[in-house]
Amino acid sequence: LVLRLSVNVEEAVYRDQMRDKVGPKDPSYVRFRHNTANQPHFSKCTVLDFDTSDSLENTLLSVKQELWKFL
Repeated sequence: LVLRLSVNVEEAVYRDQMRDKVGPKDPSYVRFRHNTANQPHFSKCTVLDFDTSDSLENTLLSVKQELWKFL
């Protein structure tokens, strides 16, 4: 079972700006990395895709609901 989490690029840029981290925050780098991310292919696994644009609480609830189906 593979859990694949994703977020849209604008949310990724926003979250990067909100992070408490040392160094410059570069939206163009986040956009570049988001657009060039390589998605692996899982041919022999069940893949569950989750959009993490919602709150952490709602994302966790969605993940838990789907995981219970496999237990």
